Amino acid sequence: MRQGLRDVYSSKHKPTMADNQSDYEAAVTIINATNALDGREIDYKARDELNMLCMQKYLSDLRISDSDLSRLNVIHVSGSKGKGSTCAYCESILRHHGYKTGFYSSPHLMEHRERIRIQGRILEKETFAKYFWEVYTTLKENEKPELEGRVGGSMTYFRLLTVLALHVFLKENVDVVIWETGLGGEYDCTNIVRNPVVCGVTSLALDHVNRLGTSIEQIAWHKAGIFKPGIPAFTVEQPLNAMRVLEERARNIRAPLYKCADLGRYQQQFKLGIEGSKQPLNASLAIQLCSTWIGRHEGKCNSGRRASLVATQTDYTAVQLAEPATINANFVKGLEECEWLGRNQIIAVDGVTFYLDGAPTHDSIQQCAEWFQTKTSLEDKEGNVFRILLFYCTSDRDANGFLQLLVNCGFNAAVFCTNAIFKEPKCADQVKKQTAFADSAKRQETFETLLGNNAKYETSQRDHGEISFKSCAVITIQEAVDWIIKLRDDVKKMSKPHSGMAKNDPAVKAPVEEMCVREDATEIGIIDAGNDQATDNNRNRQKQVHVLVTGSLQIVAGVMWVLKDRQSDR
Repeated sequence: MRQGLRDVYSSKHKPTMADNQSDYEAAVTIINATNALDGREIDYKARDELNMLCMQKYLSDLRISDSDLSRLNVIHVSGSKGKGSTCAYCESILRHHGYKTGFYSSPHLMEHRERIRIQGRILEKETFAKYFWEVYTTLKENEKPELEGRVGGSMTYFRLLTVLALHVFLKENVDVVIWETGLGGEYDCTNIVRNPVVCGVTSLALDHVNRLGTSIEQIAWHKAGIFKPGIPAFTVEQPLNAMRVLEERARNIRAPLYKCADLGRYQQQFKLGIEGSKQPLNASLAIQLCSTWIGRHEGKCNSGRRASLVATQTDYTAVQLAEPATINANFVKGLEECEWLGRNQIIAVDGVTFYLDGAPTHDSIQQCAEWFQTKTSLEDKEGNVFRILLFYCTSDRDANGFLQLLVNCGFNAAVFCTNAIFKEPKCADQVKKQTAFADSAKRQETFETLLGNNAKYETSQRDHGEISFKSCAVITIQEAVDWIIKLRDDVKKMSKPHSGMAKNDPAVKAPVEEMCVREDATEIGIIDAGNDQATDNNRNRQKQVHVLVTGSLQIVAGVMWVLKDRQSDR
């Protein structure tokens, strides 16, 4: 029997605030139900065409006007790669300037409420539930069959979360909203904001081709849909054809478009808080967005154009090259103290070092592989690092292409799984549509075939000659982590004690002790990737087990859930 939202939870039965945890779980159950309906509605064209109509109705139901949206002083960001990092930098920079920030991002890592942040922090469960029921009850009471009953007109996951975010930001009276698109731009729900302060487009690549098109030009057309007349827009270095489309769209919309100055042109010296070779590109865009936002917000700009934005001739015709912005200590502190979990993140627990990066595209997988190789090589003395791949990606991604890019990392073992975290979800936030186990088994077979023709694989096996290459395919992420822990024990048994390693090496023990989850932020304690002392200590340890977790944020989140669960059992 088909179950809809009305069956899952009646709007007439709104939970009381007597049981905050129950309220939150019930809210997440509703959210999960909208996500399930998203999967059934495959007429994406009809849904896209109705997005703005549905969003306008929802805002009207909630009595949110265009002038209310303008009060949010939005920075709107689209793109294929680096959206989350760019937005995280923007949020951190403006928060360090003393502004009260709202941040809407996607996808979430572990919990749905991560998508909506105030002052860089996730809403408390009680607060999230309170705002959710205010929005959901109102929308259900005002349903109209002529809209909701149409193909593509139902209350989808992203529509609900987007309108909830706007409601939260208005209630919390924020000074600025960093507003990340979900998918594309032109037809994205976030494009309901008609008067942003400034817009940005991060690096473009082929993504969501079933929705946005199979060419870089089609992708660029969608992403540029967030441009608005007279509103300054910034982008970074792009493929030539993509940049031409951005320029054409900007000209037709009458939006001034600028290409950001390279981060190397700034005189200040600072270390970015997020690791990765592409982060300077994201940081340069964030600097220009925040500088322009501050200037326009404080009334220091003339028609939205800063005097420092000097036009120069480029291959992109009307795209103007922006001069480096003037930045102060608040910019530097915001960039250095920015955190974005699940991207180039390192966690050490149970004698295993997990390298987490939810890379979703070919370019990001390539960067992830380079990051992992660089990090592990720092600790690899005489073959003392045993490398394991833990991989999952969604069915709409090029799994074979991803694995081809990862095969040169010198893995000694690999495990493939579905997106199911545990056999049975332990909370509503863990409920999701499970992918097929057959996909995992096929990826295992593909990876072993790729390894068979790889010279680096043969070298790595000689380094660990006592253990032949191992791989497996399992259903749950918990099973995958358990398999890794068992393999760790086998590796450790073969490792001779190092004379220079203390019995209670703090570099081994400390990360386990620090492994915790903050209720307000859903964060697991991490090793600072730039901690030189930890790196120096690690170099003295033999047979270190390093695990690269990649392919999707879902696998990264799943590993974090499992590690959290292992810690709570102690």
